[in-house]
Amino acid sequence: MPEKNFASPYWGVNKLLGAAVNNTGEIITSDLFTILRMVANVLANLDEPFITHEVEEKIIAQLDRFEPYLPPAAFESTDTYDGLPFKMWGINNGLSLQTNICFAAFFNGDEVFPDRRTVEYGYADRMDEGVEIETFYTPEEAKTRAAELRSAGYTYVKINNLRESLLEGFRGAWEEIATIGKKYPNVIGYDILNEPASVYLIMSIVLAYLELGSPDLVKSLLDAVVLDEEGNPRTLPGGSTVGELGQQLIEANLSLLPKDNSDETRKALGLYGADLMKVLGLNIAIDKNSLEPLYEYVGEGIMKVYARDDHPPANRLTFWLEPAHSIDVLFGEAGGGIGGQYQQYATTPDIPGAKEYEEKFGEIKFVWSPHWYPDIYPNIGLNTPERTFATDEYDFRDYSKILQEKADWSKFAYNNIPVVIAEFGTYWNFRYLELDELCERALKKCRLAEDKFLDPACDAAQFNCPPGYLQSRAFEYEISTQILDNYYENYEQLLLSNMVWVYTPDSDPKLGDYWDHEDFSLVEFIQEANEPERYKKIKEIIPDRYLVDVQQPKGVVAPRGYKAFVRPYAHLISGKPISTHFYSDLHYFDPDKGIPNPEHEFQIVFQSKQTFAPTVIFVPELQYPDGFFVWLSDGYALWDQEDQWLYYYPERDEPGAEHTVTIRPPLVGQNEDDWDYFIIGDFVVGKN
Repeated sequence: MPEKNFASPYWGVNKLLGAAVNNTGEIITSDLFTILRMVANVLANLDEPFITHEVEEKIIAQLDRFEPYLPPAAFESTDTYDGLPFKMWGINNGLSLQTNICFAAFFNGDEVFPDRRTVEYGYADRMDEGVEIETFYTPEEAKTRAAELRSAGYTYVKINNLRESLLEGFRGAWEEIATIGKKYPNVIGYDILNEPASVYLIMSIVLAYLELGSPDLVKSLLDAVVLDEEGNPRTLPGGSTVGELGQQLIEANLSLLPKDNSDETRKALGLYGADLMKVLGLNIAIDKNSLEPLYEYVGEGIMKVYARDDHPPANRLTFWLEPAHSIDVLFGEAGGGIGGQYQQYATTPDIPGAKEYEEKFGEIKFVWSPHWYPDIYPNIGLNTPERTFATDEYDFRDYSKILQEKADWSKFAYNNIPVVIAEFGTYWNFRYLELDELCERALKKCRLAEDKFLDPACDAAQFNCPPGYLQSRAFEYEISTQILDNYYENYEQLLLSNMVWVYTPDSDPKLGDYWDHEDFSLVEFIQEANEPERYKKIKEIIPDRYLVDVQQPKGVVAPRGYKAFVRPYAHLISGKPISTHFYSDLHYFDPDKGIPNPEHEFQIVFQSKQTFAPTVIFVPELQYPDGFFVWLSDGYALWDQEDQWLYYYPERDEPGAEHTVTIRPPLVGQNEDDWDYFIIGDFVVGKN
């Protein structure tokens, strides 16, 4: 982003604050804080006031404290980033021009900016010191500058296009990681780019306006190029096409758009030298045209590191492939789409030199690893509150259809490579409808009172609902736990491997995972000084093996939602899996007369013993505090109490033989005469 002044004292200050202006005209015409003061005053003095005068005074006092930190004068758009503080940060992937430009240059800079060059220079014998990079050159200017640098004594001088300049450094970073990773057997692969963002609508619209100057022409061009899988203009929710959206955005914001299409304006916007048709093409087949070449280029670098020396790497070279977060994903047509005649999909990367590598070190593996977070994100907006759910809203939510579609994309495009849902999870700061409704009734009562919010009958404590993180803790994370349980039941039903996000041992009740202020962590840090009762309670109900004591500040790292995610599972299976399940406290049972519900039942069924190694099952004490019975179809089992592993050795070896392991706690009314083992702690009883 050479157009940006990263040394600006205003860098990071949102462009909407204060009297910010840029070269396209004023963004707002009055000081923002004056406007906020006026709004607070109006809300407090309505016939039916929305806030009390006390709240108004607090707002104004907060504004007075914050205002000195704002820039004293207007600043240019080149002095700060153009993204907005959306509650869900990923929205800027599509709505920030600078983010669009960054990804366009990274994936396809050689085509999008065909006449842009960078010049790298340093000393060939001191490359470990790094190199300097200068940008914004035409090819001719780059040659002239390179000659100047060589004359000045630099022994390493290289001219690159934008894609080469960015990807060489990216590949080099991964090569350094692979130098370390190849030494360790527990490295299971390389996920080259996390959640690649590739939605280029804003870049397409602004550049089209610079080139064409007419909103009507922009509409026609977008509708001719941005097509759905059937070759028709892409339609947005609500019925309008992408072209119609572009026209509407331009006509509604003409005062904010560039007044000319000069080189200086294009440079200030970061669009100097951009090819309009190539930019429009970025919105099509992202996985095929952008990600697949990236995986091949970076994968080649990692592979060459693995091939160094005569010592084989300590792990199998494996690449985890993610889908692009593109316009196709927004419309549900990637990673499981319907596959129309215009669809172009990625295939398994063809890494240069792979054949020779595999002859020496074994086959390179690939894993299809989409991420999925349904329903949980806050509504679109700036500083919006957390989502509100009823406690029973998720009781019967079934994700299996969508998960199956995501898994099937491996067969459709990637030669049926293994599938792992490599990220999923839930927020732990939801608001609870039961509480919000009580607060809303109290608020309505105050609005209807004779003296409104000043009425003695109006209690602010009743209508000021606590924030989501406090509501969730009050309900012991009931909704979040139910969401996780639904996930796991569907994964078990589909036999899908999965990786839950995330483990943050210092997770803060209010700030979540800190670095992004998202509250995803499966564990929470409970400080005794702040929450003595909660600290004491968690130590009483959860076994020590699941807790981490912290001395400074004194507290404990404890799991939350553990009824759902601390569950038994088959870590290793001796044959071909057929089915598995675990019924947690959150499972819904449709009872049968006279038959007890199989609460906390775990079962694994697999076919055809294919190894003499055992099936290894994790059986957490947390789910079976009173011990558990084990039923085996055949063979025998051993118990490792320290690590909570049950080792099952099947015996039948004929073709088609099925092997079953069933685990249940002691249940009232359960037939307890036909079990094979009863286990509690390190005590094991065999029936025979």
